[in-house]
Amino acid sequence: MNLTKYFSILFVSLFGALSVYSCAAVQAPSGGPKDETPPELIQSVPDNRTIFFPGGKVELMFSEYLSENSIANAITVMPKLKEDPELIYKGRLNISEDGSTPVEKAVNFMQENVNNHLSLMEIAEVAGLSVSRFSVLFRQKTGISPKEYHIGLKIQKACSYLSMTDWTIKDIAAELAFDDPYYFSRCFKQRMEY
Repeated sequence: MNLTKYFSILFVSLFGALSVYSCAAVQAPSGGPKDETPPELIQSVPDNRTIFFPGGKVELMFSEYLSENSIANAITVMPKLKEDPELIYKGRLNISEDGSTPVEKAVNFMQENVNNHLSLMEIAEVAGLSVSRFSVLFRQKTGISPKEYHIGLKIQKACSYLSMTDWTIKDIAAELAFDDPYYFSRCFKQRMEY
């Protein structure tokens, strides 16, 4: 009788383990329809179909992401070169439909909103990137942080207010969304080297 009980417990345990294992099996997503549209060449330096190119660097920008492995097969240089060209893959570059990069979008947004307080999250959202990725990319392209850039725009605007209006420093600080006129004054002095 004990043997029957033992086998029934073993059977239930194995059945339960197999049921759980089959439910938790990791499977690849089913995916969507196959992408049959090839990437389009958006921009090239020198222009596409240039003749008498003296040589040097050629830059190609496509409408979508290309994997590093597919680039060598996707580019044809005519006439054939004696040596295969060195391909330098720069990876993914986000470009919107209007042709602007994330940094360009962010700069335009900051210029349009120079009189407002902007958080880093708001600016990164406009660029379509995470805050950390946007900060790194912005610093790579401009050499300064997004906050420093935005404050620089505010100081430029402050200079025009100082020369074209009779506003006080306090008025200008308020207009440019500085909560503290003393902080505005410190930023102004740092950037204008007073």
